[in-house]
Amino acid sequence: MQAGELPTTDKIKDILRLPEGPEGDEKLEKMLSAFSEDFTQRERLFILFYTSPMSKTCGKVNRSGAAVGASFKSWGSWALQQAHIRNKVNEILDDVSLNEIEDIFREDIKFCREVLNCDRTSFKEDKLIDLGEKGSFDIIDDKQLRDLTPKQKKMVAGFDYDKNGHAHYTIETRASARQALLTYHKLLQSKKVGADNNKTETVVTLEGIRDKATAKISIIQHNNAEAELAGDFFEPMGDIDEEA
Repeated sequence: MQAGELPTTDKIKDILRLPEGPEGDEKLEKMLSAFSEDFTQRERLFILFYTSPMSKTCGKVNRSGAAVGASFKSWGSWALQQAHIRNKVNEILDDVSLNEIEDIFREDIKFCREVLNCDRTSFKEDKLIDLGEKGSFDIIDDKQLRDLTPKQKKMVAGFDYDKNGHAHYTIETRASARQALLTYHKLLQSKKVGADNNKTETVVTLEGIRDKATAKISIIQHNNAEAELAGDFFEPMGDIDEEA
């Protein structure tokens, strides 16, 4: 491809790692149609090459510029300084970041569900204390870390130390899981309500979820399934279980 020439459709699909044939053509057309008429074909391709996670030039400004047949070496850097291109790139990257954050939320919601369903007795074991002629008695003690399953190890929240300096693991509490699910439920319901009211953006401040740092998130898309998933566990929680 010479400088100034746009890449062929096959080359574009190759850079974006799209399927060959009609399936790839359809996906490419959908990606390009997401841009307004304010963007030239070269600008659209540059933005896609630069921001698409699967692109061979993702995150590489000048390589993305070269891939669209730019007429000079630093065209990509120049293009990124143009307000409409920079705004579109930021919009796409913010959306990608939001999706990544939401993936973390889904995993955390799943983990909270596991905490609520966790069998607390599975971390304990009966031990026989033999006093010889004086007899014997049973006690309940924590299992050794090496005896915990991988799933049980995920439930270990931290360690407490006794007066002798010996560490004892603590388990994630149902109360903390409920509080996290309540916060997720409020977050996702706000997202749902915003979408139902045809709002283009809902800003939610998320504070202290499971001791994690505060995050300010711009909600752009909505998905009711996560709200219902968190709500399924929150709504019936009128009682407070004793922690084992």
